[in-house]
Amino acid sequence: MLKIKNNNTKSILYFGFAVVVILMVILVSISLAIHKINLQRFDNIVHTNNLKHDLILQMRTAARERTGHLTKMSIIDDVLKLDEEWMLFNDNGSKFMAGYEALKQMSFDKEERVLFNKEEKAMRLIGPLQRRVAELIFNDKLKDAQNLLLTTAIPEQYRAYNGLTKMMLLQQKNARKSVEKARQDFYKTEIIIVVLAVCIIVISLLIAYFITRRVTSSEEKLKQARDELELRVLERTEQLLQATENANNANKAKSDFLSRMSHELRTPLNAILGFSELMTHDKDEPVTDNQNDMLGEINVAGKHLLRLVNEVLDLASIEAGKLQLDLQDVLLADVFSSCITLIQPLANEKNITIIDKVGANNKYIVSADNTRINQVMINLVSNAIKYNVEGGTVTLQAEKKNGKVLCIKVIDTGLGISDDKIALLFNPYERIIDTDSNSEGTGLGLNITKQLIELMGGEIGVESSAKLGTTFWFTIKLANDT
Repeated sequence: MLKIKNNNTKSILYFGFAVVVILMVILVSISLAIHKINLQRFDNIVHTNNLKHDLILQMRTAARERTGHLTKMSIIDDVLKLDEEWMLFNDNGSKFMAGYEALKQMSFDKEERVLFNKEEKAMRLIGPLQRRVAELIFNDKLKDAQNLLLTTAIPEQYRAYNGLTKMMLLQQKNARKSVEKARQDFYKTEIIIVVLAVCIIVISLLIAYFITRRVTSSEEKLKQARDELELRVLERTEQLLQATENANNANKAKSDFLSRMSHELRTPLNAILGFSELMTHDKDEPVTDNQNDMLGEINVAGKHLLRLVNEVLDLASIEAGKLQLDLQDVLLADVFSSCITLIQPLANEKNITIIDKVGANNKYIVSADNTRINQVMINLVSNAIKYNVEGGTVTLQAEKKNGKVLCIKVIDTGLGISDDKIALLFNPYERIIDTDSNSEGTGLGLNITKQLIELMGGEIGVESSAKLGTTFWFTIKLANDT
């Protein structure tokens, strides 16, 4: 009887063990299959979204470069350089069409399809315009080419470029949604796997009494696995620390490179500007009207490029922690007066009225770096003018806040900024423009302004509504004797 009982016990043990093994195999197989399917689906989503993003970015870049080369063709008279720009113009056109053809084959949701159809319409309009400009250039009709370029081709390209930007933003939004949905589906499958695992655990507990001699071995394996996990955690922590250090070193190297390159670029740029000025005002060998116009274009472009280099240099210095501020007592009236004097010609061009509500006799004295506080004011006021409506106003205000800081406001009557774009306003290289303005810029100005204000101990913000104007405000510490 004892032998039979032992045999029955062994049979139950073997049967239970076999059931557990079979269930575990089934669970592992299901888990691996589902996990593989989810991974493939996730990879497909990520790959598709990344490909869409890259194609749209390729089209944006090619469109911008194509317009740039066409613009250069309209202002140069060197045949070799003209041919070179023509080749680059065609190369970027090929890149744009390659991106378009690839993007056209991809699937779109309803909103993306609407934007894509708009871009197709814009392409059918922009292509002939640009070819007409090129035809005028090669026929030596530069003025007609420049007029068509400035009045029609560039504005149409700018609207198409904005359309591509909207496509990119919408695509990124949809990408996040699709990834989130895939993640939720993954969580649901994990719940199913957990339920199956619980069933196996229950069955395993029923036969746990018959496998007690395996407990010690299981505990030893568990301890070994724990030790291995702790070792892996330590190794992973060291890798993360090393990666962080490498990233910091790379960022420092980038900032140093930008700073040095900006310094190297300013010297030849100043030389170009100086020689163009000398040639313009050379009384011994006066230039023709056409040459004078070209020199004017060189001077304007050089000054714009020098301004961009200075912005990059400022940003690099701030990021590298090398920007030194000389905080001193600064009379706010002097800052407002200097800013208005410098910006007035720009305001006159658009018939903009600058209103100083604080007045020249105000006695506010702030603790700031004189150069940088002037830079902040000039940037904010010039933006308020550039993105204002014809005949609008720009109002300067200042009021004490908590008795310790001064809140300075720059208020314009432009078309305003939508709420969904305000969050991106101070990001570097972002140009959030809700108008049809063709103003040049890199998108660095507001980011540098924000960092300069924060370095001087202040804060900056913006309040705006579409078509109701925009108010930029920032705070600065008042001097102790104010």
